[in-house]
Amino acid sequence: MLVPASDYSDLEIEGTLAALGPWWIELVKGLDSTPVTELAIDGVALLGGDLTRSEAERVIDRSLVLLQRAARALAESGQFGSGQGTVHGLFTSGGGVPKLPVDAVEVDGRGVVGDVQKTKKHHGRPWQALCLWSKEKVDLLQAEGHPISYGSAGENISITGIAWEDIRPGVRLQIGDVLAECSLYSLPCAKNRRWFADRDSMRMHHETELGISRMYASVLEPGHICAGDSVILEP
Repeated sequence: MLVPASDYSDLEIEGTLAALGPWWIELVKGLDSTPVTELAIDGVALLGGDLTRSEAERVIDRSLVLLQRAARALAESGQFGSGQGTVHGLFTSGGGVPKLPVDAVEVDGRGVVGDVQKTKKHHGRPWQALCLWSKEKVDLLQAEGHPISYGSAGENISITGIAWEDIRPGVRLQIGDVLAECSLYSLPCAKNRRWFADRDSMRMHHETELGISRMYASVLEPGHICAGDSVILEP
């Protein structure tokens, strides 16, 4: 279950509202009956204007539930496939990137215990508890000549053996003892430019290529993960 917005700090609420807006724009794009400037959740405008804390909490809680419910329905219809892979690597840091490899981690509802995000405005909210990425996608970027490595872009868990094109918002992954639900794609930021030969981190944006992006996930069941553990993409 997602951590309720009432447990968010003021900074987390601000960052989450900023992140939700673009996703709702994508969902309603092309629907003339729902102009994005008038989009509301339970009667509270999502875009623009000042929200009270209680209104913001309601928007966040309801929006995340609706976004994941829609994606989960697609997953259950079989559109995202299924499969099994392995934990290639685990990475943590005291703040910032790159994250450094460790052999094992404990995961709670907030993510990897002891892992720190330096910029809380854009990181560290419950739906960003884990950052997942594909070993094969990092290998692809390396083959293109980019100076990137595992953990460089801030991923906590590097996974191998699963078609990353099937890792979409709403799918669930059993990772060692941990059950995670993918929430939203992780958008590139300026701090990741150094990992690209042309300084263009948009190469790993999900709109650039299906399956190239890192993925955020919330934690449904906490537990222990070791390098080499199995990863199951739930059907």
